Amino acid sequence: MKKLIIALLFLPAIAFAQTENFSVKGVLKGMPDKTELTLQNEELNPEPLGKAVSVGESFELKGTIKEPGLYKLTAKGTAQNLFLFLDASSIVIEGDFKSIQTSKISGSQTTYDFFQFNSTFSPMIQQLSGFAQQLNQGSKDESIRKNYDQLVLNANKYADDFIKSHASSPVSPFVVLVMMQLSDDPMVMENRLS
Repeated sequence: MKKLIIALLFLPAIAFAQTENFSVKGVLKGMPDKTELTLQNEELNPEPLGKAVSVGESFELKGTIKEPGLYKLTAKGTAQNLFLFLDASSIVIEGDFKSIQTSKISGSQTTYDFFQFNSTFSPMIQQLSGFAQQLNQGSKDESIRKNYDQLVLNANKYADDFIKSHASSPVSPFVVLVMMQLSDDPMVMENRLS
């Protein structure tokens, strides 16, 4: 009986510690043969999640992942990166080596959800950064403050709509974390989490 109880106590830890396989295949036109590619999230682990060397314009990264998360794909020889929200699935990347950020990604609903969110949210953040810079430099133009405040409202509404329509997506908790930078209202956060 004691052995059964001990086994049951460790069952959740074993379940959470399980890793699953992922695969990232890609073709980047113009990529030199034998280009080194790395997939990692330096905040989670200094060690890369995967490494590969291209064969011609093609590459494949395989590995295991514990949980879905945001990872950065880098290729030696280009300053651009491609952010991927990975889960235990296979994705395909097609694009140009000189503009990796505009690559077409297919194969994973989680990755698609992230790109859907990011394609609208990133331009908002760029605009907010521009307004914030002007305000921090002491601009007295009320229209800048008004535009900034309206954009914060729009970004929060977009995030709330995304979270509601993607409630079961692993991307939604990520969106909640990102939005904590724009709203420190505990009620807003509580509503997003419920």
